[in-house]
Amino acid sequence: MFAGAMIAPAKAQACSRHGVDVSCDDGRRGIFAGDAIVWTDGSRSRLASPHPSVIIGSKS
Repeated sequence: MFAGAMIAPAKAQACSRHGVDVSCDDGRRGIFAGDAIVWTDGSRSRLASPHPSVIIGSKS
């Protein structure tokens, strides 16, 4: 049996920010602090930054 067959697919979550308050459709809430979200359990989620090799628009 394949181990992958036992893993459920990940569900994407949508979050919105209102000032410093962050709320997600899965019920999680947190506070936006600089470059991260601090969740109520004390964990932090760093926001993704663009990869340096990605160029959007004109190279010049």
